[in-house]
This record gives sequence, C-alpha cells and structure tokens, in this order.
Amino acid sequence: CARSVGVTVSLCSWNSSSPKALSPEYHVTKLDTDGKTRWQQDFSRVDQLISDGNGGAIIGYTDADGLTLYLNSIDANGNKTNPIGNKIAPGVSNNGNLQEWQMVSDNAGGAIIAWVESQYPTGKQPGESQAVDRIYAQRVDVTGSLLWGDNGNGISVYNPPEGSWVQSLQVTDDGIGGAILSWFRSTEINNEGNNSQITQNWDILTQKIDGNGNILWQPDGVSLKISETNKQAAPSNPVLISDNSGGAIIASRDSRDSGANSASVYAQRLDADGNLKWDAGGIKVSMTSVNPHPLIISGDLGGAIIVYSSQEDGRILNAQKLDGNGQTLFPQNGITITRDGFVGDSIVSDGQGGVIAAWAVNSNGAYVQKLNADGQLLWGQNGIKLNQ
Repeated sequence: CARSVGVTVSLCSWNSSSPKALSPEYHVTKLDTDGKTRWQQDFSRVDQLISDGNGGAIIGYTDADGLTLYLNSIDANGNKTNPIGNKIAPGVSNNGNLQEWQMVSDNAGGAIIAWVESQYPTGKQPGESQAVDRIYAQRVDVTGSLLWGDNGNGISVYNPPEGSWVQSLQVTDDGIGGAILSWFRSTEINNEGNNSQITQNWDILTQKIDGNGNILWQPDGVSLKISETNKQAAPSNPVLISDNSGGAIIASRDSRDSGANSASVYAQRLDADGNLKWDAGGIKVSMTSVNPHPLIISGDLGGAIIVYSSQEDGRILNAQKLDGNGQTLFPQNGITITRDGFVGDSIVSDGQGGVIAAWAVNSNGAYVQKLNADGQLLWGQNGIKLNQ
C-alpha cells in the first residue's frame, strides 16, 4: 500500500498489538536528496497523498463506511495541521453514496477534489429505481476553507441521463489553479424501442474547471468521440495529464482492434478550449496485448510519455513517447523497460523529458529504471534493485 509524491512517501505496516485483529498504520515520510529521513508522521488511514506545493503534503482518506471524505495536511517541517475539509463528500446531494474520488494540488497550498456519487431519485431506494452516477468537485484552500458551492457543498460537474454509469474518474491540475477531469461513461441506447435491442455506448468525457469553480467546457463535458468514430471501440480506464498549455492528454485502453480479452492503448489531446487536437478516435500508442493498463506523465514538446504493460512473452513493461502533435517518438512497439514480470508499477517524470519507472517482481524485490528523453535506459539493462 505504498504511495508517493515527489520525495514524500506513504507506507503502511500492520499493528499486531491487538489479539483480535490486525490494523494498518500508515507512515508518511519525507526524504531529502541523500535519502535521509527529514520527518515522519503516522496516520490510521491514508488513501491518497499529494504535494501541497510548499514542501508539505495533503492526505485524503474516507471514514469507516467509505462514504465521507476527509483531508489532513502536513507542513514543510513535518507538523500536522488541523484537519481540513471536515466533510468533503457527499456534496450537493443528501442521498448519494460516494463511489470514487481523486484529488490534485491547486498550486496554492490547497487541493481540488472530484468524486462520483451514486444517487437514487428522492424517496426511492435500491431496487425501486436505477441509480444515477453524478460527479461533483470541491476546492479546499490552505486554511481548510471550502471554496466552491453554496455552504461549501461543492459544485456539480456532470449530471448524466438515466441509464448511464460513470467510472474511472481522473483529475489533473491545469497549471493555473484549476483542474481538468476525465471519466468513462457507459450509456444504454434502446435502438428499437424494446429491451431486446438495448446496446451500450461507451465513451470518455472531459471537463475543465477554473480556480473559482466555473465550468469552462461544454456543460455535459467534451466527448473524445471514440465510439462515434469507431463503433467497435470499447474504451476504459482513462488516465490524463496536463499538456502544460492549459489542455490535457488522455490515454486509455481500448479493445477496438481485438476481442474482449486484449486491448491497445490510444491517446488524445485537448487544447485549453477543449478542442480535440489529434486524429479522430485518438492515436494508437501500443501494440495489442492483454490488459495494457496505461500510466501517463507529461513529456517535453507539449506531449506525454505513456507506460503500459504487454503479456506476449510474460509480463513486459513498455514506454512510448508522443510529441504535442501526436507523433510517436520511440520505436513502433515502444521501449522495453523490463521483461521480468512485475506488479505495482509506478512512474514519475525525471524533469528532463524522460521517465523514472518503479516496479516489484513478486517476492524478488523492487526495481527502478530511468529512461531519458531519447529513450535510452540509463540505470543498467535490468534497472536498479532497491531491496532484498
């Protein structure tokens, strides 16, 4: 259950002092550039961890029932501050259930949080009516004040029609105090007016919010037009990153080129106004393989680096680089980072147009590898082993 941001790392251990049950204890630690511990704070729960932009960290977690979201912060000296955002979600509604959530720095010491609520019409209960998934957002400033919505209830980002499901919510900052969101949407379409002709329309939507909570793109979000472009497309699991120009680059897995058991990775760029900049339906990034599961970071040249898995010869980790025009810069099938099989891969920018990737190999230890802007492996052919 490790999580990291910059050089602040969250790890968890198990407290076995109770004879009845084991309970996790989370350790949030800041390391300097020599690997020395600057400070450590312990928590009973850490679900997400981001930088506060000032040398500290913001920690998000849900309570025992998983329905209410809380934040805590640690300053640059390792001091815990008072809990902020005592109740972030559920937001606008009073009958919603928190399904998933994401947070990102507002680049001013606070955070922007987005979440999905599964809601039933007023007076209805599960089984009496179909739930509708809605997306809300809230901004919390450095003092812990809730900035968006009446009485700090947050703002409505997406209110889909009945028969729609929302999954895989992702959020990135826009670099100027706002945020860009993406999510997967599935909608039932009744083609012939009877249930036997119901089909699913799958798509990925995006939305941009400024620092004041204003919705900047189309009211229902900007569609990547994936299913509209290719009826066989089945996008899922979107990930996104800022393009450093007010827009975003989104990557997702898609089985349009294969059967249900395999997929490829496709990517699309939106500019600051929400216009699609690359080919209709997106740019194909990877070969077809079993569950490629993309990760993405910003690259140089207004593009991105996308790391994805391949299972043709065991589980392989590959990387592909795109420029701002959607041109692939590495070889067609990408650069192979490891062929040794892996679990729990994670990536971060090296700050120079390259990527640092980390992964574990079951019980054989953890590894790290650096790929520079030209696609060269810098830390040995097999990476550096971090532990035993």
